[in-house]
Amino acid sequence: VYLDVVEGVHSIRYSAMAGDRKPLHSSAVGKAFLGHLEAPERDRLLDRLTLDRVTPATIVERAALAADLERGRARGYQLTRGENVADVMALAAIVDLNGLSFGIALAGPIHRMAPNEAALARELLAARNRMEVTA
Repeated sequence: VYLDVVEGVHSIRYSAMAGDRKPLHSSAVGKAFLGHLEAPERDRLLDRLTLDRVTPATIVERAALAADLERGRARGYQLTRGENVADVMALAAIVDLNGLSFGIALAGPIHRMAPNEAALARELLAARNRMEVTA
């Protein structure tokens, strides 16, 4: 569930609203929560999830999703490219605050996000680190 949304200034952008719900397996924040779990707990949860195809790019095979989540763990953030909303890319990470975990994400059109992935990832992870330090 989205708690808060800060919209970008571009006229073409991805928009979500507070209260929106997205599937764990196809959204960047959902994948961040899944990737934050240790493998045995994550695997038990994946066994219970229905991996519905949201877009043609949605990962619907458990083994492929598990491998994608491991790649995200290794790089420090999770990523979607049109898996939840066609033509939208998102990067997400988990922020641990006072014993609770929250997801933070950046999302926008793939054509604008993809060429800037490395810089956006640095900003995302820096923001996460600032939040965890101040908590």
